[in-house]
Amino acid sequence: APIPGANTAMFSVVYAVLLKPLPYKAPDRLVWITQNNKRFKAELVIAPDFVDWRAQSRSFDPLAALAVYDTTVTGAGDPFSVRSCRLSEPVSRIFGVQPALGRDFLPEELKADETPASVIVSDRFFRSLFHGNRAALGSKLVLNNEPFTVVGVLPADVRLPLPSPFGPQIETEVLIPTVYRSDNARRDARGVSIVQVIGRLRPGVSVGAARADLAAIEARLPQPPFIHTGEQELVVMPLRDRILGNTGRPLGILLGAVGFVLLIACANVANLLLARAAGRRREIAVRMALGASRARLVRQAMTESLVLAFTGGAAGLLLAAWWLRLIVNWNAVVVPRLKDASLDPAVLAFALAVSILTGAVFGMAPALGASGANPNEALKLSGTVAPRSRLRGALVVAEVALSLVLVTGAGLMVKSFIRMYDHPAT
Repeated sequence: APIPGANTAMFSVVYAVLLKPLPYKAPDRLVWITQNNKRFKAELVIAPDFVDWRAQSRSFDPLAALAVYDTTVTGAGDPFSVRSCRLSEPVSRIFGVQPALGRDFLPEELKADETPASVIVSDRFFRSLFHGNRAALGSKLVLNNEPFTVVGVLPADVRLPLPSPFGPQIETEVLIPTVYRSDNARRDARGVSIVQVIGRLRPGVSVGAARADLAAIEARLPQPPFIHTGEQELVVMPLRDRILGNTGRPLGILLGAVGFVLLIACANVANLLLARAAGRRREIAVRMALGASRARLVRQAMTESLVLAFTGGAAGLLLAAWWLRLIVNWNAVVVPRLKDASLDPAVLAFALAVSILTGAVFGMAPALGASGANPNEALKLSGTVAPRSRLRGALVVAEVALSLVLVTGAGLMVKSFIRMYDHPAT
């Protein structure tokens, strides 16, 4: 049970983080746009550039600026910090997500002379601070000593783990509308705003074509005095890749590791089944002598193997639910989208498939071996002495080989982990 449970829990994490689509409309058309500054070693997109990109580009519909940062909530007991995002477009227009309660930012709010004092909050924030009370719509929320009005709540199944260049990729709890206009977009070091940009590609426009479009616009724009020519590299990538970062490879390695453990456990169980079948050889020989067909004996052995596999799989699901809760609560800040991990139908289908596959594959050899024995030879053998089996020896060799591979891989992972912390990227 612990081995199937570990595999199911690990697959739940991999499915939620890597395989499950982003919770937005047509997420494959969302791209992340930034500029990597080589001198400052940071992502620096200035608001004036965004304004010109939005006005001149024909590759996006729409193009939105955002700034992710931490804010302090006051006036609701002890002050606490939440991750906020200033957004220049309605949520429904850029992400294709309608609030579950209340309304979205209005187009006229995003064209006002002053930034509107309205906010949309996540479902988790709504339930933790306002206890899910619908009357909280229209109430005041004080962020950094500035009052805002709560106008909408995102759906419970929609989270916005928007990446931030300044901190961990944790869930965004509060969305604040922001207005960027060409008449007040300054290019000097005193008044420039640093933003990140998300674009929704128009139908038929590729990521490469969008990047070429923005690069042509950027080549015509004047640069502020603190940014020198050739210092910045324009980056346009799928939003999914930006959110996930480098988490794909470690998760794939961990899934492979628990897969190796599953193979070792299955080989061990197959060896035990072979030993059990060897102990029942006289019983099987008597049944064959009485007329039982080989197919009937194989069906019996396979049924016993599958019942064992399903029992282990069911117990593994209970352990997987417990382990998954520990994983989510322990490491949610480091791994993006980890909070979405759950035992959903895809994970349950995986657990069922693993149970059937392991039961069938590793129960087949004992079934065929037991039913293929010569009844005369089996009846002559002593009931206490099991005949030697090449297959059992091969399974033992396979277990040792897989264990060595697993131990070696674990050692290399630990070594890489230590080196990564001894020599962090700069």
